[in-house]
Amino acid sequence: MAIRLNRYTPMPPGQFPYQQEGAKPHYFKGDCDIISQAMKVSDYRKANDLPRSKYEEALEDIDLYTCQRLGGHTRWCHDDDRPFATAQPVAANKTKAKGCSTCGHHHE
Repeated sequence: MAIRLNRYTPMPPGQFPYQQEGAKPHYFKGDCDIISQAMKVSDYRKANDLPRSKYEEALEDIDLYTCQRLGGHTRWCHDDDRPFATAQPVAANKTKAKGCSTCGHHHE
């Protein structure tokens, strides 16, 4: 069973720092949302030819790291035995298009 974040917003205390272990250790400050952090970690891993360099893998690692850092507190985390791809919470969509200024209708 894995521990996972309940959601990505609001951000948990300390936001989403991440410590890359192994041959090329690196500390990523928690000064951004989890999506941006996953992109940074993924890019770092790719640039250094490290495993788990796909964006989804970095996101999963940050998710787990954050729950471990928070001690699995139930306000932020829950146990989940589903594969990460089907269990991950939905991140806030920051690029959602605004609707029509008159009626609010969204155009695709």
